Amino acid sequence: MIAEQARHMWTGMRRSGSLGADEAFEIIELARARVRWQRLLQHVRQRAASENPSDAAQPLSWTAFQKQLRYVMAEINPVACEQLREDPVLSPLLEMKKRELLSATCLNSPRARSES
Repeated sequence: MIAEQARHMWTGMRRSGSLGADEAFEIIELARARVRWQRLLQHVRQRAASENPSDAAQPLSWTAFQKQLRYVMAEINPVACEQLREDPVLSPLLEMKKRELLSATCLNSPRARSES
């Protein structure tokens, strides 16, 4: 269900022009809850793989969503980072960042923008 909602958000952003075809659609997660997100990534891959070629070529297809999707896990524990990097389920779509991502995400929050 989360994958379906994420794709719905992506579709709305693409249609409105707030997300270009060449921009990444990022899902950022603190790494502690990775089991739920493994299901999300598996669902996206399965939906993209099951599309027929003419549907997959459409700009708002599951295949297009999979290509734009970037799953980012923010983890500051070095041991946990290594375990996540070696995870065979997540590695194709996983971008690992350490504390810099978490800091950058906080800097872009509405509260941080109003204070600057």
